[in-house]
Amino acid sequence: MSSSDLPALLAEVTSASNPVEVIRAIVLQTGGFWQDETQKPGLFEIQLAGITGLGPSAETAVDDWLQQAQRVKVEGALTGETQPSLTALR
Repeated sequence: MSSSDLPALLAEVTSASNPVEVIRAIVLQTGGFWQDETQKPGLFEIQLAGITGLGPSAETAVDDWLQQAQRVKVEGALTGETQPSLTALR
């Protein structure tokens, strides 16, 4: 999945009552793998729309992904770069 409809994706995730579930559903809909929480310590990684979020849990990885996606959105707006579309994959 690539990052074009990033503003729409960010709006969907940030307005959701449970952003983790929204990201999880999108990852699974696009053929990705989602490791449901385990009691073992480790690193949770989300790769969605060409952006990676990391954290010790799904929640912190989603928070990190959101921060990275916001940065990419702002940088794209500043440079005028267009991003490939997510819409076709949803």
